[in-house]
Amino acid sequence: MYGEQHSTDNTQLDYGLDHPAHFAAGSPESLLDPQRDSFVRECEKAVERVMKNRCKKTLQVTVHSAQLDVIDGLDVKMSTTVTDPISGSQASHMIECCFEELKNDDYDPNELLPGLPGKMTYEVDMNVDICQAADAASSEPMVELFSEHAMGELSKYRGFRHVYDNVTRLFASGGLRGAARAAGARSLSSLPSSVDLRKEHPRCFPKGGTGTVQDQGTCGSCWAFAIASAFMSNLCIVNDNDHVLANSWSRYEISVQHMMTCNPQALGCDGGYATAGQDAFKNNGIARKRDVPYKCGGGNSLDHFKVKDGRCSSFPWGSDTSQCAEGNPAWNFEGLYSVVGMNEMMQALADGYALYVTMEVTSGFMGYEGSSVFLPDPADSIIGGHAMVCLGYGIHYATQYWWIQNSWGKRWAEKGYVKFGRGANYLAIEETAMVFRGFTDGNADKMPRAVGAKQGGASLFGIDLGLDLKFLDLKFVVAAAALAVVAGLGFTCCSSRGAPQGQMHGMQYEAAGAQPNYLMQ
Repeated sequence: MYGEQHSTDNTQLDYGLDHPAHFAAGSPESLLDPQRDSFVRECEKAVERVMKNRCKKTLQVTVHSAQLDVIDGLDVKMSTTVTDPISGSQASHMIECCFEELKNDDYDPNELLPGLPGKMTYEVDMNVDICQAADAASSEPMVELFSEHAMGELSKYRGFRHVYDNVTRLFASGGLRGAARAAGARSLSSLPSSVDLRKEHPRCFPKGGTGTVQDQGTCGSCWAFAIASAFMSNLCIVNDNDHVLANSWSRYEISVQHMMTCNPQALGCDGGYATAGQDAFKNNGIARKRDVPYKCGGGNSLDHFKVKDGRCSSFPWGSDTSQCAEGNPAWNFEGLYSVVGMNEMMQALADGYALYVTMEVTSGFMGYEGSSVFLPDPADSIIGGHAMVCLGYGIHYATQYWWIQNSWGKRWAEKGYVKFGRGANYLAIEETAMVFRGFTDGNADKMPRAVGAKQGGASLFGIDLGLDLKFLDLKFVVAAAALAVVAGLGFTCCSSRGAPQGQMHGMQYEAAGAQPNYLMQ
């Protein structure tokens, strides 16, 4: 264990909307965006300072996934690759940063982490000597797998959970499929026992559905692929004409690249969300894949966020904005709608809509190879957010499932598909799904009508427990620290759970200006 005590001048407790009761110790872990989150940045700074003070050298730390846990302090766990820039050697590690309240005034004022409020200590935990981190991999068997599988659907991460709050609800008290259907939500018993859009609309899903499976490569663009596949499926199901079918054995596809290059949020290989696709369609239309081909493919899709394509490291993601004028004039975007919960998802599928679905991902899901229903192992860690396409539901040997199309190529699971457990909101897959609606020229009247649509998403007592951008990062840290003080809790983070296996070292400043004293523990 490597620990240091630091302080900042931020001592004012201005909670605003962030009342401490929202952030109780023991709250569920919150996914952190490894590319943007401020807590990740603070943990990186802590690791860099320890390396500088202890090792007298700088090692590069690349974060692939991260989680925040509020226990008796703030615990940031990061799946990383540590690289020695001189030798080029690198190894994967799980690094843990624990931020705790400083109980006394013994600290070095010249060594500060500016992002931390008040007087805070931090500890850095690794399973190897930090100075040798680029040469010796962590002993934890899943670290390497975690480092390969960070995801790209940002609504599952702290700071982005509000992005679907204002999406219009597709169901209020009614159904779909035209004005003839009377208003009134259908019960589960009135829905068919199974739905498979691939079989109901075979022309729209050539080769039994494998013809529509795509591969995102090493780019974290699952969100864009899920939008493109779900929306194209809906265009085809509603229209089923020459505007959507390339020939008798294939359909056209919506351009993922056009969506990435032309969304106003500039989202792409570092993740995104459905409303960014909506904005791209509204501003620049819908392009065909053959007119604006994908530039960020190649490599193993399970390595996205770990292996970076140099062309696609930043906006405009391997392309240029001149291609935003390539929208297909025959394709029209009507709107984005949300469906909430299993019942509404089943209704939408029964009425012929492919769904954009989001979920939290575990290592077990990444490596899944079976054909039975996938049920997550409760012992697996959540490592990221992901987006896919739901094309149906059913029952397999008494186990309910969703029929899901992924964007990791045809070699993953069942030729790119998976039966995913249904009915228990596994990995948050049933919280909110999206429907993209549109039509081709001359076919607006064929589009199913949304009955009783209303604004807003579901909430729990008006409190968003996902730690949104609504809750400023600085205020969150202060509120969590204040809660622990109010509740009489001691700030003991890493050390409170016992020493992990492997080497551990302690480092603390005995007094202001003193040199660090290394303590073997």
